[in-house]
Amino acid sequence: MLKKTTILAGLVSTSMLLASCNEGNQYFSIATASTGGTYYPIGVGMGNLWTEELIDEGIRATGQSSAGSVENIDLLRKEEAQFAILQGLIADQAYQGTSVFEGNAYEDLRSITMLWPNVEHFVLMNNYVETGTIADIEGQSFSVGPQASGTEQSTLALINGIDLSIQDISPDYLGYDDTISSMRDGRLDGGSLPAGSQ
Repeated sequence: MLKKTTILAGLVSTSMLLASCNEGNQYFSIATASTGGTYYPIGVGMGNLWTEELIDEGIRATGQSSAGSVENIDLLRKEEAQFAILQGLIADQAYQGTSVFEGNAYEDLRSITMLWPNVEHFVLMNNYVETGTIADIEGQSFSVGPQASGTEQSTLALINGIDLSIQDISPDYLGYDDTISSMRDGRLDGGSLPAGSQ
C-alpha cells in the first residue's frame, strides 16, 4: 500500500507543478496502447483518479488509446499527449537514439515512476510446441504486436537474441484481442502478449 501511495503522491505532485505554470483548467492526455492490453485500463484509471483528486485545482486527465510505446513517443514529441505509459526498452531507445529512434533521440524524455515489471509471453498453439522455447515460433504465423508498439519492438529484440529474425516467421501485427481471436479461429499459430506483473 505504501508503494502505491508513494506513486500516487509523486504523480499528483507532478501534475500540480505542471498546472501551476498556467491559469485555468489544465487538460492532460495519457497515451496508453490498444484497448485489449494492460496499458489502456491503467491509463484510463490514472486519468480518472487524477481528475477526481485534482479537479478543484482545475486538472482533468484522460487516457487515450494508441498503438503503444513507439507511437507514444511521437505523441509526446508532438505534444498530443503530456504523459505516456512506455515500455522501459522503448523509453531507453528513444532517449539514447538507438534502434527505431536511430538519429532521432528524444533527450527531453523524463520518467516519473515505474508502474510494474513487464513479463513477455510468447503464446503458441499446443500442436506447434516442440521444445517449449521461443525457438518454436520459427516457421509459424505469429503476431508480433501492432506496428509502432512496444510489443513489436520487444518481440523483435527477443527473437533477434536467439538468432531468429522477422523473416523466420510469418508475421502479423495484431493487438492482444485480435491475436487471441485469430488463434481461436485457426488463422494464426501464436503471438507475443507481454503483460504487467505484480
